[in-house]
Amino acid sequence: MKCTMLATGLDPDRSSAGIQNWKYFRVLANAGLLDAAYVMEWREDQKAQYPDFLRCVQLAPGMDRGEQSLNWIKRKADALRAVLTGYPKALCGRICAWEHVTSQYARNGRGGNAFLALGGGSNFTPHIALSRSGKALWIGHYHDPYPAHLYPLPYKAKRTFQLGIQERVHEEILRCATALTFPCRRLLQWVLKGKHEVYRSKAFVLPHLWLAEDLLAGMKEESMPFDRSCFHVVHCGTLLRHREPWALLRAFAKFAEGGADRGRKVYLWFAGNVHPAIAREPLWQWSATSGWLRVIDERLPYLRALSLSAKADLNVVLEADSPESPFFPGKLADLLGVGKPILAITPRYSAVRDILGTSYPLLCLPNEEGQILKALEVTWECWRGGIMERLAPSPTAREATSVETALREFARLLEFLCSAETGGSDGRG
Repeated sequence: MKCTMLATGLDPDRSSAGIQNWKYFRVLANAGLLDAAYVMEWREDQKAQYPDFLRCVQLAPGMDRGEQSLNWIKRKADALRAVLTGYPKALCGRICAWEHVTSQYARNGRGGNAFLALGGGSNFTPHIALSRSGKALWIGHYHDPYPAHLYPLPYKAKRTFQLGIQERVHEEILRCATALTFPCRRLLQWVLKGKHEVYRSKAFVLPHLWLAEDLLAGMKEESMPFDRSCFHVVHCGTLLRHREPWALLRAFAKFAEGGADRGRKVYLWFAGNVHPAIAREPLWQWSATSGWLRVIDERLPYLRALSLSAKADLNVVLEADSPESPFFPGKLADLLGVGKPILAITPRYSAVRDILGTSYPLLCLPNEEGQILKALEVTWECWRGGIMERLAPSPTAREATSVETALREFARLLEFLCSAETGGSDGRG
């Protein structure tokens, strides 16, 4: 059995989901496990690289998400549809397009394969289409919780009538999917809890990956030149308003002033879009004039961000202050591949802690300035002593996000699907 991928996007420069979708596309294609991939967003160089696999999914006229109706009545009708159905016109158009793909695929006699639905954020349109498809074998992958009011704090949205409809759709996805996949065990347990625990018997972990070919390409990418005589701490990625950097900034200010030998030798980099609410804060503005803060306030292409991470002395994962974080940050897999020390600022209960291991020496709570300062001091001493390898992530953590681990889990998944197809087990609830 092979799989047919339905992906909302494959562009690694646009989103974390795009990065992971593009990785799994290549891994499955190279392993001979991919029949085809139907996508709505991709880059021309990807199509040229894999012409036998990539298929374009066309939207019906008038369904493009960037199209705005100039007619007042049409706009109001579109808004009413979103309230009544749970989805705006653009997403409804995508659901219809995916339904057309799956029906055409079956009519062409290709129904023996399993569909792999990959979305991200709030875009679960392939999953929705497949949940209406009847007897198809399919895998529903959850990159994030869904819908928005089922996120953990502080991301959790207020439940509305529209989100209530989406929650019922989410329950239908869980019921109808032959199998479910998640990037980590904690997200699996977050989504499949309470009355949904019954679906854990058909759930698998397909971890976020690091790929050696991406690491090599990243090393060749042009990036900000670092003075190798200085100590560089780097955070790559969008700085959302929930991911407050205040404890890190206060700790780094004390760290930078903590020794005469540091002077202009220590730098903290934020590479990625900075939320306006953070950029307006006095502490951020003061730090920007300190001499030790460097900011690249733009979304970086994936390989350029990877290049910065590879050249850093210490990489940073910064999460929101929350009782629990079930998210597996996509960039963490790449940081494990890079192999440099990671300053992990993460809640007490988090996927990041699960992956790095609770004994990893650079784990800090989001608002614990003292813990962060201590981690910086420890890393500085190892950097000065030329023994940074002592702080590198464990081989176990690196192995957990490797291609080999993913393919082993995918083999288990395909075995389960074959059993479901022959009647040995029924994945549907």
